[in-house]
Amino acid sequence: MSGSGQDGNTLQNYTVTPTVTPPSQPTQKPSNKGVAPANVAGIVVGVSVFVAALTGIIVFILMRRSTPFLRSKKRSSIGTQNRSQSSRAFQTRLGKRRSGRRDQSEKAQEQLAVPEEGTVQFVDLDRDLPQPISEGDLLQGWEKLSVSIKNHVTDCYHREKADQRYHVDKSSPLAYLESYHLADPKSRHLAIRQCIGKFIVENIEPEGNPDDTFLPPKLVSIIRSMPIMADKNSPLLEAALARWRVITNFLLYPERDMVSTEYMINSDIIKRAAEKLSNDLQPYLQPIRKVSEEECKASLEKTLRLGAKFGLQLFSQGARWSFGSWDIRERNEKKGRRSLVVLPALLKMTDEYGHFLRNPLVLHEETCVDF
Repeated sequence: MSGSGQDGNTLQNYTVTPTVTPPSQPTQKPSNKGVAPANVAGIVVGVSVFVAALTGIIVFILMRRSTPFLRSKKRSSIGTQNRSQSSRAFQTRLGKRRSGRRDQSEKAQEQLAVPEEGTVQFVDLDRDLPQPISEGDLLQGWEKLSVSIKNHVTDCYHREKADQRYHVDKSSPLAYLESYHLADPKSRHLAIRQCIGKFIVENIEPEGNPDDTFLPPKLVSIIRSMPIMADKNSPLLEAALARWRVITNFLLYPERDMVSTEYMINSDIIKRAAEKLSNDLQPYLQPIRKVSEEECKASLEKTLRLGAKFGLQLFSQGARWSFGSWDIRERNEKKGRRSLVVLPALLKMTDEYGHFLRNPLVLHEETCVDF
């Protein structure tokens, strides 16, 4: 379009040129498909804080749960250490108590169980009961008895001729002797030694006569009344009797040493036995100018007391002891000589637990003297 202008009335002519305006691009809006960087950073920070907090909570809970276990473990470790120290101290004390009380050649090594902390301490009978007397002490006691018998006979009885027609009562300890042994001056001392020795051995046997025994009479009566005593070769019986002898001795005399048994000897029985034996041997006493009758009786009583002490020592042992034979006639006939056994062999039949030995242990050979 065009236009023109004139004076006074201006008319402007315009030329209109059509302009094609390209369509305007619409304003882009934030797409839902993407996340702004600021938002991403915020999300990352938030997640990190959440994870850190969650981790802290989990660690805290685990530590709370593990703390009692750690404390318990620590206490257990301390308790174990204390028990270990207590165990070593306990064994040390036991070692001191046990040193010198056992013959190590006979005793097997013992397993000592240490009681748990807070429990009642157990008792080991094999360890805590009185320990057995050593074979050396028993041998010394047997030899001492033999010497005492010999000295008594030598000091108190003569070797002069005697009436062979002298007879003693059948209940006398001399009744089993051959009359010519007492009448013959050569064999008289040996015969009297044998008589005293046999009298002592018979009265220290656990199954002897309760009225004459040198052992506690009530114990002998109990042993004789046991039905199981008929089975002499029962291992169970021997094991039970071994423990019974030791326990019985401990219960009767808990504060006493088994080596010193003077307190167990019945003095009345010893005096009565010495009186009876002295009367039977009275015809063979030394003349009064050498030794009085009372002195001989006192000497005999002392010897019988030694025999009683030895018998009580044997009875208090777990091991069973026995005596050999008095009869040697068969051996004498072979060797063509006369002799008498004045004391039999001392034999150990079982160990201290009542177990039979394969072969009896001969602690002392028989004392046999020729004449």
